[in-house]
Amino acid sequence: MYCTKCGTKAEGGTSFCSECGASLNNAVFSTRTDYVSQDTGSFSRLFTGRLNRKSYFIGLLFAILPLFIFVTLWGLINILVRSLNGISFLDTTNHIINLVIPFLITISLPWLVFLGICVTIRRCHDFGSNGFLSLITVIPYLGLLAVFAFLFIKSDGGPNIYGPQIKDRKVLADIFNY
Repeated sequence: MYCTKCGTKAEGGTSFCSECGASLNNAVFSTRTDYVSQDTGSFSRLFTGRLNRKSYFIGLLFAILPLFIFVTLWGLINILVRSLNGISFLDTTNHIINLVIPFLITISLPWLVFLGICVTIRRCHDFGSNGFLSLITVIPYLGLLAVFAFLFIKSDGGPNIYGPQIKDRKVLADIFNY
């Protein structure tokens, strides 16, 4: 049984929530099946449940981090090679790096898209919308505006059809939903 006021799991047979003290007699969400299933051992947990604004923002930063690191590293190496022009060892190394780093950037793009969609779907769930709304974020320019809008849309207070409101979890546990 789950409290309709705060979403805390309540032991069977209790009449009041141990967290907020609300009465559990008229509980709307009386069983876990009323919420979207969140099996912690399955891959689908990345797409179910809710995600608050802070965790959404950090999740997006975590998604873009590999791309940022590879592009920055590539730029710094190119600056170093151009400033030390004429050393044959660096010219050979620069050619290798100019092949490897774009490959790493290409590999990091699916991570960006995958994690970005995962956290956006759960952010949409947090304000009571269907996860299909997250597909707007893949539209050029409009998607960037949607991401910023999702950062500022207020969460539903209390539980909704996607689960209880997330409270006091570690950010990585919240992002990866474990």
